[in-house]
Amino acid sequence: MPGKVSSRSSRTSGSGSRKSSTIEPSSRRSATSRVSAPYIEIPEETPDNELRTQVSSIFRDSQRNTASHRKLVVNLRKIQEACCYEPTSKKNKTGAEDFDEEEFTYEFTRCVLRVMPIKKSESVGEKAIRFIGLFLRHANEKDNELTPANEEDDGVLVETPSTRLTSHLMSTILPLLTAKEKFVRFRSTQLISHIINSLDSIDDDLFQQLRHGLLRRIHDKEAMVRVQAVLGLGRLAGNEAEGDADESDDESSGGLLVKLLAVLQNDPSADVRRSLLINLPILPNTLPYLLERARDQDPATRRALYSRLLPALGDFRHLSLSMREKLLRWGLRDRDENVRKAAGRLFRERWIEDCMASAAAAAETAEGEVSEENKAPNMEALLELLERIDVVNSGVENGVALEAMKGFWEGRPDFRDAVTFDDYFWDTLSAESVFMARSFNDFCRNDGNSKYEALIEEKMPEVTKLAFYLHRYTAVLVEALKRIATQEEITEDVAEEEDTVEQEFIVEQLLHIARSLDYSDEVGRRKMFTLLRQHLAIPDLPEEVTKLTVECCFGGGC
Repeated sequence: MPGKVSSRSSRTSGSGSRKSSTIEPSSRRSATSRVSAPYIEIPEETPDNELRTQVSSIFRDSQRNTASHRKLVVNLRKIQEACCYEPTSKKNKTGAEDFDEEEFTYEFTRCVLRVMPIKKSESVGEKAIRFIGLFLRHANEKDNELTPANEEDDGVLVETPSTRLTSHLMSTILPLLTAKEKFVRFRSTQLISHIINSLDSIDDDLFQQLRHGLLRRIHDKEAMVRVQAVLGLGRLAGNEAEGDADESDDESSGGLLVKLLAVLQNDPSADVRRSLLINLPILPNTLPYLLERARDQDPATRRALYSRLLPALGDFRHLSLSMREKLLRWGLRDRDENVRKAAGRLFRERWIEDCMASAAAAAETAEGEVSEENKAPNMEALLELLERIDVVNSGVENGVALEAMKGFWEGRPDFRDAVTFDDYFWDTLSAESVFMARSFNDFCRNDGNSKYEALIEEKMPEVTKLAFYLHRYTAVLVEALKRIATQEEITEDVAEEEDTVEQEFIVEQLLHIARSLDYSDEVGRRKMFTLLRQHLAIPDLPEEVTKLTVECCFGGGC
């Protein structure tokens, strides 16, 4: 579609290119110096015309509701094409054919400027800014479709009517970032950040000016302005951080991230910290600062970490073991109920899905398709999840693993129904599997209305059988302790001691189960009581095992 020659300007909508800043990180670097935005005056009113009537009508309708935005964007795009391109058909005229690109830009900018003084509490401002961003994105996409293929070049922004409109609008809004009126600063910052997050590419010189202007707003005295500034800078930092690191000025990607991380740690407004938490790029050097927001004083910010950041983080196994344990402990023991719920949901939904995904990948068929069975509850995945939170240390009496598994059994009825404890399970106990059985037993027995008693009868062993397994694993533990005591070579003790710790943990969990059993069966009660008395006579028994054995004898009913 040929460009229309402006009656006021010799510039056409044809070719012509500028270096661009696109969403691709590598093209967001510029060696040019920063250009300050020129002083802009508010346009004076001119006589009404057909173009003004149509553009103003569309902007007026955009403030009523967002449902009609898509239709209004299409209508405004038709007006823009009529002004900027030579008509290819005499049909479907809009009435704007007598106007040129410069006049359309003037009327569009005029309507946008009327949005700037609107107070934050007025929803029409939000709707208008959403409409502006949607139109600019749509118009740029349409112009790119009309751009000849031979004019496209990597890293170069082809000049189109929409890119010129965007540059003119942003250059007009930039001086308003320093306005005295707080609502003008708020709306101008909001508009710039929204456009940055809406477009795929921006002229590189303009990009530098926008970054410089937004950086000055992160210390604005109004929190609402700072929130909008970090929304835009978060996107810029995310795209720059993965680019080339050959620039060393104080506002390079590293410098920008340092400034934003300082705001994340020190800004007094919870809204600003929460916006940065959600919008900052997740990188090795930013992740520790993001995760420490789990201790933020604002409950909504802590909840955002567990409900939005951590689920978007990817595989939780990339976190260190100590960090996993801290995040679980901080979240599940938070003073705010909503944070506790978000942390429990993260554990039983997102983290188990990561383990199930790896199990499904291991079971992938030769044809490259995953079996439907892999979507069912996977006990191997649950055991891996328990291993990843180190149940030997976190599964002790006051450890966080018990709280996590209580919420897991409560929130995952599919796993609750699918779990089985057969003879093979008890013959091959590990720290993770015995803890799974203990946590399942505790959950079913400690539920207030006893609605899970049937699961206990169905899945857990009777007293006599549990006594047999307790005797067996206690014997293994005692043998391991004697072997360590008589071993002369100290240099080879590490693996042996680790195995002993696991065996001790297994016996402790079996004793926890034994404490809660129903001893109405006289035969089972006598069997268990005799066994426990024999264990108390063993001098090498660890202190915690001895303590649990005594409690089981006198407090378990045997």
